[in-house]
Amino acid sequence: LDINALDVSMVATHDISMCAQNDILLKAATGGVDIDAAATKDVDIAGGQVKISSKENAASAISLTTNVGSTETIVVTNSQGTSENAITLAATAGGVNIDAAGTKDVNVAGGQVALVSKDNAASAISLTANVGTSETIVVTNTQGQGEDAITLAATAGGVDVDAAAGKDVHVAGGQVALVSKDDAASAISLTTNVGSTETIVVTNKQGTDAKAINICAEDGGIALNSKKTILIGTDSSKTGNGISIGHTDTSGSTTFNGPAIFNNTITAMQAPATFDTVVTNQLNLLN
Repeated sequence: LDINALDVSMVATHDISMCAQNDILLKAATGGVDIDAAATKDVDIAGGQVKISSKENAASAISLTTNVGSTETIVVTNSQGTSENAITLAATAGGVNIDAAGTKDVNVAGGQVALVSKDNAASAISLTANVGTSETIVVTNTQGQGEDAITLAATAGGVDVDAAAGKDVHVAGGQVALVSKDDAASAISLTTNVGSTETIVVTNKQGTDAKAINICAEDGGIALNSKKTILIGTDSSKTGNGISIGHTDTSGSTTFNGPAIFNNTITAMQAPATFDTVVTNQLNLLN
């Protein structure tokens, strides 16, 4: 060991041990410090706290890199810490970028996974796929059994579900309930407004009850308005079908304010078998 030379070299055929009761300082005032172990040996640094601090304003100011083979990994482990921030990645003025290879996963797991935005901005939280036509985004709750097992909630704003023009918005469940929270006209609205061939269809395929499709206004009326004919009919291929128009309240009346055409039998179901008909325009009885 020559302390007067420009370079200091410590060479041993076995081990070199440096021990002090206080501090040991390795300092290169104008150069670097290189700690290099054999490929199969460890560089072991232990202490009350282990601090790695950069002194340069540069990209990759602190870099942790492996570049030897395909089985290598980088592991950061806190074995006994129990706090919510036992391992913290914090960028106080910038962002945090987690980037995996195109065919590999970014796996985030925990008791709860909370994504919280700190910015008052559009797309404050964004989940986007933009690589190819076969990609999908899937949100799955495998074992949750509550009615709100998956919840989309906007406490002060709206919720927009928007699919491409040629694709479906598919909603399925034991029951599908659309409930309005606003006391307003068109509180629930089902509208098409694209072209002249569009239709709105409500179908109950297997229900056999007399009210298989029930349109009910408990305190108000029901308006059916059309620029063309309103068709009310039944399937002619099935027997025993009929159309009943009227009330359970005997004091009420059924009024036709335009041309009314009946192409089959009219039967008065209430005894005596007579009924009053007020015609304000035209009444055609064809059978």
